[in-house]
Amino acid sequence: MASPEADDSVKQPAIDSAGGTTTSEPPDTARRFRDISVRGRELRIYEHSSLMDPQTGRALTGAWVWDCAIAVAKWFETQSWPPGSFKGKRVIEVGAGTGLVGLALASLGADVVLTDREALMPGLRTNIQANQLEERCRADVLEWGSDASHLFPPVDYVVGSDILYDMSLVPALCKTLLDLSGPNTQIIIGYELRFGTTEAFQIMREHGLVSVKVDYDKLHPEWRSDDIGIFIIRRGEASPASRKSTSEDEMPNYNDLNVLSKT
Repeated sequence: MASPEADDSVKQPAIDSAGGTTTSEPPDTARRFRDISVRGRELRIYEHSSLMDPQTGRALTGAWVWDCAIAVAKWFETQSWPPGSFKGKRVIEVGAGTGLVGLALASLGADVVLTDREALMPGLRTNIQANQLEERCRADVLEWGSDASHLFPPVDYVVGSDILYDMSLVPALCKTLLDLSGPNTQIIIGYELRFGTTEAFQIMREHGLVSVKVDYDKLHPEWRSDDIGIFIIRRGEASPASRKSTSEDEMPNYNDLNVLSKT
């Protein structure tokens, strides 16, 4: 499970001048795209707003580019990540949606698997091909909570953006994060502040996932907002003593831990 269904409680993604519509296909399949630069490389991300959830018949919002995904992708070009940080690293993106975050890492030299629901696979594969990243990136189905052995964990990084939207899914997400990670895996989750976000990180703590919030000043200066944050997460130990309520302001700065890649 990757993205919330379209409803009145979820705001639509902002579309700026760096986007357009391709008309090389029939009008009913025309696709909107956004061009996003990451460390000097232009990534073209197609949005497939006509994709529908086969279970509900409603639009899959994972087919759109969300601001949170851009904020995470742009963070990877800041001084927090020196050039070469991701070269040769194994990465899995969970709830990939359009795949922007994973494609950004593939463009930076990582070997990436974009995972999401079956319905989003065509769009993910389109974006891999559009950016000529087939040698470093592929798409595969992964439902949260299901077996992940076909992805050959653990990996170096697990990434996700704007995937904390339904608290009932967080336990399954925690299982997937634990299944994909090892003691040296860094899990990077970008989120947009919504009702229940703090609760999601509390649930993660109860499952033994320790969260460390990236300082606001470390985010990309043109792609940061009070409503968007990034957490670095590692495996820890689930302990009843640690299951207290924690506000976002109480989360430690990520500079307090040795979590950044070394070249």
